[in-house]
Amino acid sequence: MSMVQGPPRSDLPPRGHSRREKRHRHIARTPRFYRRCDQITEGLLYAMIVFAPWAFGATQSWAIWVMNIVGYALGTLLLGKWLIRWLTDYSPARWGDDRSRWATGLLAGLTVLLLAWSLTSAVNARATVHYAQMEFAYRDQYVPWLPHSYHAPATWFEFWRYLGLACTFWALRDWVLGKTRRERLGHKDKPEPDEPVAENETAAPDLSGRLPMRLRRLLWVLCLNGALLALEGILQRLDNTNKLLWLVEPRYNTSSESQFGPYAYRSNAAQYLNMLWPVCLGLWWALRQEARRGGSATNRVGASPDVMLLPCAVIIAAAPIFSMSRGAMLITIGTVPAVAAVFFLAVWRDRSRWAWIMPLALAGCMAALGAVAWPAIKPRLYGQRTAYPLQGVASLNEFTLRCVFRLPELPLRDVAVLCGLSGYEIAWNGTPPGVGLSLYPNGALYLGFAGPHLTSTRLGLLDRIPTNHVGQVVDIVVRREREPRLYLNATAMGSESTNQLPFLVTNAVAGAYLRLEPSSQALASPPALVSVYDQALPESEIQGLYRRVMEGQFASSRDPRLTPPLIELGYDEIHTPALLLDQMSGRREIYAVSRRMAADHPWLGSGPGTFGPLYGVYRPNASEDWAWYAHNDWLETRITFGLVGIALVLLALMVAVASAFLPAGLPLPGTSIGLVWVGMAGCLIHALYDFPFQIHSVTALFLVLACLSSIRSRK
Repeated sequence: MSMVQGPPRSDLPPRGHSRREKRHRHIARTPRFYRRCDQITEGLLYAMIVFAPWAFGATQSWAIWVMNIVGYALGTLLLGKWLIRWLTDYSPARWGDDRSRWATGLLAGLTVLLLAWSLTSAVNARATVHYAQMEFAYRDQYVPWLPHSYHAPATWFEFWRYLGLACTFWALRDWVLGKTRRERLGHKDKPEPDEPVAENETAAPDLSGRLPMRLRRLLWVLCLNGALLALEGILQRLDNTNKLLWLVEPRYNTSSESQFGPYAYRSNAAQYLNMLWPVCLGLWWALRQEARRGGSATNRVGASPDVMLLPCAVIIAAAPIFSMSRGAMLITIGTVPAVAAVFFLAVWRDRSRWAWIMPLALAGCMAALGAVAWPAIKPRLYGQRTAYPLQGVASLNEFTLRCVFRLPELPLRDVAVLCGLSGYEIAWNGTPPGVGLSLYPNGALYLGFAGPHLTSTRLGLLDRIPTNHVGQVVDIVVRREREPRLYLNATAMGSESTNQLPFLVTNAVAGAYLRLEPSSQALASPPALVSVYDQALPESEIQGLYRRVMEGQFASSRDPRLTPPLIELGYDEIHTPALLLDQMSGRREIYAVSRRMAADHPWLGSGPGTFGPLYGVYRPNASEDWAWYAHNDWLETRITFGLVGIALVLLALMVAVASAFLPAGLPLPGTSIGLVWVGMAGCLIHALYDFPFQIHSVTALFLVLACLSSIRSRK
């Protein structure tokens, strides 16, 4: 019987090709080395995201250099991928036609320009700071019209740091824009109904409207790592340990209240987390929208893993409150209505009748959290004020200190500092020395001097206030013309011989701030009055002031016959909670020095990384605290980069944000990118009175978010 062969069946695979080969045939189209570079890039990016905050915020040199080396490795991998594309004419499948975007070229040019700015400043150094002598060692050979540095080692360190961050930014950007195998199949052009299907084609899943897989994985790593970081910080705060990660006690900020999680400075941890929790909500929203479009099976609550992101976002948002950082708490409070507004616009655009539920639920959660935490938050936001500036006064040779109060029962529990003069907002120690009037537990009155090597120097003014004054209002006046003299209820009292302290009792004392302790027993109940005069009042005026006390009139400035004080505070003013602007923690002195630095380096700046070294030279005297950060990153960038350099930085930031409105790029939902911008804006606002961008982990996270903005498509 003859066998008749029919036509070959098109539904069978060609001979010699297994189904495994057919299923993975598209992988062969991607060069193997290119694929390995992408895989290593992904692993290094995840490692950096996890490592940076847990390595004590990447604040130490060793942690920064680890991040730098990983950044250089990412840059090398990116260069390798570019070479493969050029040598093999390989064009990988990517989201959007990124090569046609003019913003990409502009952003790349600005990156190169900023790196060249830093490198030129380091090579073209003007000077180096000698810490021992606190002076500049100048170089003669430098080009003044080019960027230059006033401390070359610091600028070199910043250049290597910026180079690692730049490599990380562009490697992340290139990797996220690439499509995975499933996305390449899922977005292939579908054939027409009458178009034949090639025999090696497989059915492609429909992935339209879904978050890109690489971006999805990146955001999951960020959010889960942030949730663990926040949870660890909260547990560490509840445990009240002063060791970071229960392992290491830092050199600075050794108290548990000033730390949070792996960060020695609680505000830096809160800045990192405040950027992250809106991003976490943005990822939840994007995944939830996918589930809604996926049908009833995936639309059920709990059917997809996105439900995990809501508790993660709550934990991350609660952590800045637990950190007790005043600035971070305000940023969190301000971020909540911004996030609610983004969600409201998202649901209102869909014309949903329940548009108000999402912002209301978010506001309710934060309100409940705030109500629980308010007893702990209130003392931080409404602390007692202890320093009052005396305008236009730096030092005093003659002065009069006056304190009126009701003498409590003796002995006191502790020494009560009634009032004093200081050169600093948060400290007594300085040059000229501060001076304070103190009431000791046995009723003795002392005048203490606080300066370099003078922290325990005191001058006895009265051995003991007579017991018949207990419970009565007393008027204490310290008058210094040539030497201090004490007046108790307008009566001159004897004092010890001042021969043993001729320098302290006759030379100038600080006069920038009036300092007092409202919580002391002496000033705890009305009536109370504290005043400072810039001269030694005559005895007749001292007696006139006391007569007004006996008559119940405490406002001496109302009498034109009496000398007006520099400052006078009554009981209500002394015990009025201080506003946040009055709780600057010594920043006023730093800002005053910083403004001088900015005036001396207006256009080209002093060089990246030079603020800390230069501050030591610009201090009024060597006894003042040496601030390494300006506590205002906008001002510090203005000092170190100059007006030209900071303009380049702002232009790069604006290009990254504006790129999200271009048509070609990553299909990131508008709501999600809006929440990314909210997190970035909170960090930029916090930078007005702190230093988030001097911390490597915070800067790296900000650049990750800026990268996502720069590659997002408006379509």
